[in-house]
Amino acid sequence: MTVEIKCGYVDMLPLSEIQPHPENPNKHDKDQITRLGKLFSHYGVRHPIIVSTLSGYIVAGHGRLMAAKLLKMNEFPVDYQDFTDSDEEYGFMVADNAVSEWSELNLSFIHNKLADIGPMDIELLGIKDFVVDLAEHPEPKEKKEPKKTQCPNCGEKF
Repeated sequence: MTVEIKCGYVDMLPLSEIQPHPENPNKHDKDQITRLGKLFSHYGVRHPIIVSTLSGYIVAGHGRLMAAKLLKMNEFPVDYQDFTDSDEEYGFMVADNAVSEWSELNLSFIHNKLADIGPMDIELLGIKDFVVDLAEHPEPKEKKEPKKTQCPNCGEKF
């Protein structure tokens, strides 16, 4: 499958040459990988896989590799990172996955924003089990024209 690459990267590698880290503690279920593949198909690839120059293994992007395989992509963008030792490499890999769990999406804000931007495939938000309650927004909001300003020198309105 052809997926648009929209990120910076150092190399494009065949999927068979990208090696998962054998000590990666992060697990990806089938639904997550399917959704990630759908996001790639719609938005393109926005993040390369990060590979350690020390070990040659993935330190960030195991799920991206799995989604690329699901989509039957031939290659994927890769960026390389230097680590001083295997402890630093492992620590980064764990931290990269774990720190995202500290954030909390404001689902109410997202729900309200969707009323302003119009219909879209909710799955493209990537939020697990997100549902829009249409009863809260029965009619789309009207778009207001921005107020024009007049130049005091020439009188032109913009």
